[in-house]
Amino acid sequence: MGTNGLIKLYAIKKRATKPTPGEKIKSDHKAEDVQTYGCIYKQFDSYLSGLGLELYDFLKDMKIVNGISNRNTGKIANGSGCLYAQLISYLKNKHGGRFMAPPGCKAGSVYLVPIEDITEDHWQEYTYNIRVYNEGENDFFITVSVNNDEEMNLEDFGVLCKSEE
Repeated sequence: MGTNGLIKLYAIKKRATKPTPGEKIKSDHKAEDVQTYGCIYKQFDSYLSGLGLELYDFLKDMKIVNGISNRNTGKIANGSGCLYAQLISYLKNKHGGRFMAPPGCKAGSVYLVPIEDITEDHWQEYTYNIRVYNEGENDFFITVSVNNDEEMNLEDFGVLCKSEE
């Protein structure tokens, strides 16, 4: 219960090859290709079978698009920024106010970390790096790395999180 976690949010502007399950990420992006959106600090339950599994469940069916139309169905995000705004809202609504807050209050538990502090240690046991790659006009894919290990696709991330249950 007492594990704290960071979720770092990135968009990769340069193309990469979408990995199949079990395959390593093949990308040669440089620092100028990476757009950092920010960082979310989550108190408590941030281990793989807690926050990790929640992130997987949130991301697994998400389709990232470039422009919304009436042809879009299911869970969609209009680009990386929309995805990250939805993630913040999801976590805050799910966990805000859980500890020592008055009933109905969403204060506490989930916090945004200023971008200038993203490289600092926040006493977290887990760091989840979520990257959205753009392969073209409407062709996006998501990868996740945990504690700065190798990036993996969402399917492999889900298997890792479920293996820790």
